[in-house]
Amino acid sequence: MATPLFKRIKTDVYHDKTVFDISFNSKSASEFCQLSNFYGGVEANYMKERFLDPEVKQLIESFETVNPAQFLYYLKELQPQKKNWTTKQEEFWYRGGVPITGILSKLAGGAVKDTPSMRKRLKILGSLAGIDHIPKIKQGLNNDEKLVHMMECLKQKYRDPHFKSLLLLTGNRLLHEKPMRGKGNFWTYPGEDHLGKCLIQIRKNLLS
Repeated sequence: MATPLFKRIKTDVYHDKTVFDISFNSKSASEFCQLSNFYGGVEANYMKERFLDPEVKQLIESFETVNPAQFLYYLKELQPQKKNWTTKQEEFWYRGGVPITGILSKLAGGAVKDTPSMRKRLKILGSLAGIDHIPKIKQGLNNDEKLVHMMECLKQKYRDPHFKSLLLLTGNRLLHEKPMRGKGNFWTYPGEDHLGKCLIQIRKNLLS
């Protein structure tokens, strides 16, 4: 019986305590912030598969190429509970004047959750996509399926020479995405840390 992927991707280097870790998120001060899924289209490619309507998929894909004004419009529309935005809040998801576009896909993907606020967001997402019905949602993935899908999204990102070079700059150091708030989850550290493990496996594949 095959070993589940989420167990197989624990590489030897991941357990080598002689190397220094690199911890990052989309707002980290160092260039390694770009290892985050909020860069390179990973979040869009991952989240669009939560939906069945092609219009919604296309909308999420378009988030990657929005200009700053469009970005701010979508950022506010997808968070209707936020009122009286301050300049600091408006500028939070920009880096050097450039939008961190992955946050839009993250917000869109969250709309699949069955809560009052997310049901409202789902209706808004449908309106933004130009459809006259509530977006149709795919059945959720199990953990193995999530990891297979994530690895495919990451492979696509790291075919880009810029992101490939950045990942290889990490050498044999351990990689952890640490959330800006909270205690970590399936993907982040100090939760199950699977995104870091996936990146280490991608790096290993690039070197082989």
